[in-house]
Amino acid sequence: MKKFLLSLCMLAVASVCVFMTSCKDDDVPIVNVTSNVSNLEAAEKANPDMTYKYELDGVIYDSVEELQAALNALEPGSTGHTYTVIGTDKNDPTNTQRSETVSFTVPTQGNVTVTFSFPTPQGTVTVTIIVTVTPTSHSGGAIM
Repeated sequence: MKKFLLSLCMLAVASVCVFMTSCKDDDVPIVNVTSNVSNLEAAEKANPDMTYKYELDGVIYDSVEELQAALNALEPGSTGHTYTVIGTDKNDPTNTQRSETVSFTVPTQGNVTVTFSFPTPQGTVTVTIIVTVTPTSHSGGAIM
């Protein structure tokens, strides 16, 4: 009887192992949000008498890199985001200019172009930021 129960247990374990390796999880979607702010850096270089800060959803970022990271952390499909550039004249810190505030929605797939303009000592500059959502997927994997 012991041999029979042991054989039955071994058969059950083998059956579970075969079942687990033959089953594969469905693909789990992962969404990558990326943004292009390189043209913003070019606009900064064209206006060296200004220092810039970037306000995204009420939070102020001191560098384009911080802004990029904040944009990349936005959830796909999220709405009601606001963006403003704050420029301060290096020669006169009391002279602060704000761009127009623009609102945008992060797409669930594809891209959204956010265009805004802000005043500088050399004139108004128009800048475009592109937020792109690229869906990718990976398998949850299987037990091997």
